[in-house]
Amino acid sequence: MKKYDISTPVALKKGVYNLNGEANFNYQLNRVINWDGGRLEDIEKIGGKIKDSADWKRELIALGDEAMAGNRVENAIAYYRMSEFFMYDGDPDKKNITKKPRLFFMNIMRIISREKIHASQNLKYHTRV
Repeated sequence: MKKYDISTPVALKKGVYNLNGEANFNYQLNRVINWDGGRLEDIEKIGGKIKDSADWKRELIALGDEAMAGNRVENAIAYYRMSEFFMYDGDPDKKNITKKPRLFFMNIMRIISREKIHASQNLKYHTRV
């Protein structure tokens, strides 16, 4: 077995798709698609428009709004969640944007719970005699 040379530089992946010329934005956009529930066709539309953190915030929030208007909650959660990635701690929008995905998730869980309760109320119980 060959010993690993710790002085050898580590090559990190930048992502699967070339969505932005700046490596950090490109990597994070790929994260949105590969790990966070975003759609490639949505991210491709905005990838080239992002030049700084203000662009990132504006474009991801707009995608979240678009996804919600289209009833694509999973995508909306991904976009809102990632929109705050480059927001600084004092950004007045950060708290509200951070709440949105949580609220959507909680609403989905309430709906699922109601459906399970409703389904269980319609069950016929059999008793042994």
